[in-house]
Amino acid sequence: MLARVREYLSGKGSYRQIARANGISAWSLRGWVRKYEEQGEVSFMERAGNASYSKEFKASCVLAALRGEGSIDDIIVKYNISSHSVLRHWIKQYNDHIELKDYDPKREVYMAGARRKTSLSERKEIVEYCLSHGKNYKDTAARYDVSYSQVYDWVRKYAADGETGLIDRRGHHKTDEEVDEMERLRRENQRLKRQLEEQERLVYFLKKLKALEGRLRHAITYEAIQQCHAEKGWGICWLCGQVGITRASYYQWLKRDVPKAEKENEIIAQLIQEYDERFHHILGYRRMTDWINRLNH
Repeated sequence: MLARVREYLSGKGSYRQIARANGISAWSLRGWVRKYEEQGEVSFMERAGNASYSKEFKASCVLAALRGEGSIDDIIVKYNISSHSVLRHWIKQYNDHIELKDYDPKREVYMAGARRKTSLSERKEIVEYCLSHGKNYKDTAARYDVSYSQVYDWVRKYAADGETGLIDRRGHHKTDEEVDEMERLRRENQRLKRQLEEQERLVYFLKKLKALEGRLRHAITYEAIQQCHAEKGWGICWLCGQVGITRASYYQWLKRDVPKAEKENEIIAQLIQEYDERFHHILGYRRMTDWINRLNH
């Protein structure tokens, strides 16, 4: 990694050029350069063992990200975390209410079963790390919390088929060309039944939509008039004239009794939008609910 960083800093090529020449991603190289600029060469020194992460440390990093103390890139540099995928994995566990546990780098990695599910981007990052560290499968497995056999298999597939070799094809559904005539007929029958059911649902839905269309259209029109008047100061009479409704109907709508549920839904929608922007779009449904309840009670 350090050699590639020095190559970039010495002006021997762009991120993309150096990454392509060395079989790594430009995104990974950019992260290494940033880490070098923040912490120097010491951040690239090989540790005597793999990094240890206590559950308290993991929680601090996750909360730093959720509180908006910086981007994912900022947090991994600030706390010297090994990779983006490691931090994102902690955040996902936290959002899914899975207990963060101490990471013990001494535990055995030569296990046959997979420890956790991985995405295609994670597998690519793991392969790139392994290749850039002399195919040290054991160190890579411990670093990314996967098994030795997984790393070995991904590197082998990557060498043979490139990135497409890292696509998980377990449970692959056979195409119509791969099955016999009886199975093809069965599938065609199922497709026709699904199409019929979908058509029936669509007809029912359109009937409902038509019944509600007039009421919904008027509600949207009234809200647009209300917002333009409040934000721009434009006259109610002029606004109503532009959409062909009377002032009396607008004021009747304005003085209506708003159902309690509708008011609550509007407040919740505003809170969701506010917290989604504040926490950089990383809160899941349950974690979003927790934050709204915590900060508003």
